[in-house]
Formats: sequence, C-alpha cells, structure tokens
Amino acid sequence: LAYFVRPESEELAYIANTDQALTSLVDDLCTPREIDEQDQQGIESTGDLLTWLEDVLGTFRLPTGRVDSWRAFEKRDEALALAGRVLLLGRGRPLPAGVEPIAADIEPPEPDSIETLAPILDRYVRHGLRPSPCKNDHKLADEITTRLRTLGVQITETGSRACASPVGRVMAYSRAKAMAIVPILLEEMDALGDDIRAIIVTDYEQTSAVTAEIAHLLDDEAGGAIAAFRALLTNERTDELDPVLVTGSTVLVDDDLSPRFMEEANAWLASNDLEIDLSYEEHAGFNELIGRGGQWCPRVYVQMITDLFQAGVTRCLVGTRGLLGEGWDASRINVLIDLTSVTTTMSVNQLRGR
Repeated sequence: LAYFVRPESEELAYIANTDQALTSLVDDLCTPREIDEQDQQGIESTGDLLTWLEDVLGTFRLPTGRVDSWRAFEKRDEALALAGRVLLLGRGRPLPAGVEPIAADIEPPEPDSIETLAPILDRYVRHGLRPSPCKNDHKLADEITTRLRTLGVQITETGSRACASPVGRVMAYSRAKAMAIVPILLEEMDALGDDIRAIIVTDYEQTSAVTAEIAHLLDDEAGGAIAAFRALLTNERTDELDPVLVTGSTVLVDDDLSPRFMEEANAWLASNDLEIDLSYEEHAGFNELIGRGGQWCPRVYVQMITDLFQAGVTRCLVGTRGLLGEGWDASRINVLIDLTSVTTTMSVNQLRGR
C-alpha cells in the first residue's frame, strides 16, 4: 500500500517559490536582451532563448552539425525536437519553416515544466552560452546551471543528468512522512491486535543532507530513524507498542518499556554467556541503552533486540535499511513501513521482500 502525505505548509511554500524562480528565469531568458558594451565592441552574444531555439530547430542544427531534414533532426534528438516545439508554441511563437507540428497521438508536457525545459536549457547552456565569446553569456550559463541544480538537474560538460537537490530533499524527508506513521499503525493495530509486529525502516539515523538553504525546514533528524521514533511516542496508542530504535550506533527504548526491557535483555545476555553491563541514559520519553564490555557490538545487540521483538517484548522496531535490510530476518514481522528514499530494484526487493 502507498500512503500519500502532503508536505507541511512551510515546505510547500519553499517548493512553490523554487518553481516560481525557475519560471521567472525562463521568462527572462525568453525576453530579448538589450545591447550592452560587449555587443557594441563587436562581441556577439548568443541571444535570447526563443530566438536561439528558433534558429536551432529551423536550421536543423545538432551539436555535431546540421542535418538535411526535420525528420533527420527529430530522429537524432527526439527530446529537443519535442521540447523545443512545446516551448515555442507555449510562448505564442510559430514553428519555423520546415519544422513539422507535434503528432496528434503525442501528449506533450507543459511548456514550463522541468521535463520541457531541461533538454532545452541543457543545449542552450552547453552549445549556446558556454562557447560564446561574450562574458555575460558565461554568467548566464552559470545562473541557469545553479537554478536547475536546485530542481534536481545537473548540467555538466557532457550533458544533463539527475542529481540530489534541496527540493528533492524537502520532498523526501518532509516532516509529514514521519507523522504519517501514527495513522498507519493505528489502522494496523485495529486489524492485528496484540499480534502486531511492526518494522519502520529509514535511510539513516540522522541526516547530513540538510544544506544551509533548507536548514529552516529540515533539522538533523528529518527523515531519519530518530524522527520516526519520536513520532511514535507522540500518540498514546502507538506508544503502547513499546517501540525500540536500533541503529549501528544507538539503541533507544521507550521509557514505559525500560524496566522490563532491561530485565529481558540481561536474561538474554546471560543465556548467551555474554558478559556485558547494561545501563540507561535518560531522555524525555525514552532511554538510551548503554552497553559496557568488549562483547558489546551491533551484531550482538541487533540479535538480542530481534529475539525480544520476536517474543513480543517490543512490538515495534525502528531502524535503518543498512541494519534491518539485507541479511536480517525476523519471522514475526507483519507490518513494514518503508520511509526510505531508495529506488533501486535490488534494494527495494531486498528490503520489502525479506
């Protein structure tokens, strides 16, 4: 099942403002530029985006040179052929002579969408502005590259590709995702009762992906295991699951569970002939488990917590995909909440399949 959430108002405002900034940039690029001192000195600029695009399409000009027909141009560069026509028509400009209209069976993207603009701006920057002798064109190329990177498109020397972006991070690690854990688990608790064994998997414990420009939206815990763990403790019913967080460096235990957990953990250590001293460091709403002894390591405490989970001492584990992914098994699991942003086939199959 997929559970959709709406980013919080501040996050949506940031995304909308970023999108508007790109639209404003394209508006500026499509406006003929005034002649400056460099132009007056005989240094010719590339020109505005629409004029340049009309010339490229109308002369069938590819980066490797001109071809002799529109069909040949479209076959060699299908993305620019479609996006270029969409932008020109969307901006009220007729198609150049020789350029065929968009086929009726093709559903074109919106004129100002990133799908339309990315291939056009990639070509404009790499083969229009950067080779230009005009320094102002070089500055404009840098500005376009920076704006596109904010939206997840990186223009390099060889082409454009997807990249991590502030907008992408806000979408992936929105605070609304962690808060969605509560209504999901309430439904599962009603359906499964005491038999529920829930796993919540995140990308990491805390993030290092928060850049200065989005620090006002996302903190160091955004999208991580600790944020998910805290969300569980905000609701009385999900708190009844006695959640435990386990990562490669941290074990956090719901304060309601702490006395029983300590008793069960010591019994488990004794039964496995492990000499480890356990203690707690208290925090608001939960305790951090501290283990002292040469045998205390992630391999030991992950197995211990897994066994206690199987036995129902805790009915909800929060962890990272690196720890609770490939190679980890708990047969009693009947609920998985996947908060990760990983999309590779192998990772998804390993995580959800196991």
